[in-house]
Amino acid sequence: MNVLLIAQYFWPESVGAGVWIHQLAIDLTQKGHRVTVLTAFPNYPEGRVFAGYRNRILAREDLDGIQVIRTYIYPATGKAFWPRAASFGSFCASALWAGLLASPPDVIYAILPPLPLGWTAELLGILKRAPVVVNIQDIHPDIAVSLGFLQNLTAIQFFQKMERSIYRHASAIVVIGDDFRQNLMGKGVPPEKIHVIPNWADAHIIRPAPKLNQFRAALGSNGNLLAVYSGGMGLNTCLDTVVEAARLLADESHQFVLIGEGAHKESLEARAKKYRLQNLRFLPFVAAEEYPQALASSDVQLIALNEAATHSSLPSARRESELSRLVERAGCGVTVAPGDAEGLADAVRKLAREPELLEVMGERGRRYLLDNFDRGRCVAALESVLQKAAGV
Repeated sequence: MNVLLIAQYFWPESVGAGVWIHQLAIDLTQKGHRVTVLTAFPNYPEGRVFAGYRNRILAREDLDGIQVIRTYIYPATGKAFWPRAASFGSFCASALWAGLLASPPDVIYAILPPLPLGWTAELLGILKRAPVVVNIQDIHPDIAVSLGFLQNLTAIQFFQKMERSIYRHASAIVVIGDDFRQNLMGKGVPPEKIHVIPNWADAHIIRPAPKLNQFRAALGSNGNLLAVYSGGMGLNTCLDTVVEAARLLADESHQFVLIGEGAHKESLEARAKKYRLQNLRFLPFVAAEEYPQALASSDVQLIALNEAATHSSLPSARRESELSRLVERAGCGVTVAPGDAEGLADAVRKLAREPELLEVMGERGRRYLLDNFDRGRCVAALESVLQKAAGV
């Protein structure tokens, strides 16, 4: 196949979606397909175009055998609505023009959000006479409404119509969990059009390793239980619960580390400073090559999205959420309701008393990863969806 992959985020962005989208492009190329990636100039998560790149209308490069077309974006980050909206909108608009310069594809694969990128892909599909498959990472506008970003009724109705138009015209829709599948079916999307393919982890890179490594030693946590969160610190998280749990455990030996950036980080740091917490540290995103060591160093990995994001974003920690059900099926962790700082503190105390249980949970999680979220397995499933849409 000749695949046109449209995504706002791509390598060398080494945080978030850019990593696995790069992996997907590499794997499809190695399977014999021709992949062209239409993306923005790299700027995430700092909100500044990376050194070595210059933000302009168009640039081409060859990256790992992948033809990459980069187009203009208004780089922005933080919690302000309009700068972020301008960032999303600028790429959706410039990608339409730049996409016209790509060679005719057999199939177009668009990664959403931003939601309007679905319309960009749809128009390119019409102009290039190619079927469109969309991948839904967060359900918009649902999550924007739940989090209070989108409140104007006219705007909500406009984006709801856009969402349904994208679903209606797509040849196939890939979602990352069954809750998303149920959401779309509730909006009238035929079930046969929806394919559940989770985001994967590369089991060759993320693998069991000694926790007493250099990363942990640098934190001074060799003899304590170490709970680590690594990811975005956006307004859809409930990391304030982690700060409150750290406050409840301030006189005990357990330690917390929050790794990442985002709109909520400043307020979290201010709260931790107010409490004078010595058992909680904040770090920036670690380099991609250090990430496996950061994971291995922890006794417990924290995942934390707030209640409002339960059914329109993954992962989520609410008890009836898909992630909670996954943890229960795999037997690889403990679920605490968002906002329940005492419950989180109690869970940390309990796990600290049962190191053997932590080892067992880790082994179960590894097995579940290999059986359900392995990179090769997930890419093969996605390849099949694209081939069916392309008719090859």
